Amino acid sequence: MKLYLVQPNLPAGADRATVDARLRACIEPIADLILSHLSEDPALFAIRHKDEVSEPCIPPEISYGYAEVAGISDPVTLRKLLLACGDPFDERGVLIRSLVTCRAVFYGYDGQAFVCLPSEADPIQSPDAALITVTECSHRLTDSHWMDGLSP
Repeated sequence: MKLYLVQPNLPAGADRATVDARLRACIEPIADLILSHLSEDPALFAIRHKDEVSEPCIPPEISYGYAEVAGISDPVTLRKLLLACGDPFDERGVLIRSLVTCRAVFYGYDGQAFVCLPSEADPIQSPDAALITVTECSHRLTDSHWMDGLSP
């Protein structure tokens, strides 16, 4: 497996308005970059905790213990989820995960995404390094449970 950190490239010393503008400018390009690496997977699901305070990005279809799950049936739905999860001004979020490969994406609070891909997948490369930073950080997989699913 390979793990990538995909994040907005924020200007050093920028004021809040500049940072917010950069975050907004990165939502769609980051979603589209990730979409190109996930959309080929036929078995993607949106997973979230049952007790989360925020509204789900997609209505859950079934519950498994503490997790609510919804299938992601097409690239249009996947893109909508990536846009909602990647928007730091939107309080919705889910873990997007494949049932058959290690493909997964989890967004942080500031528009950054951790994307897990199979080892043989093409690497994620920034289309514009001035706007989006991509860092390969597979070494973190052994130190964490980020992509292992939701913890009870």
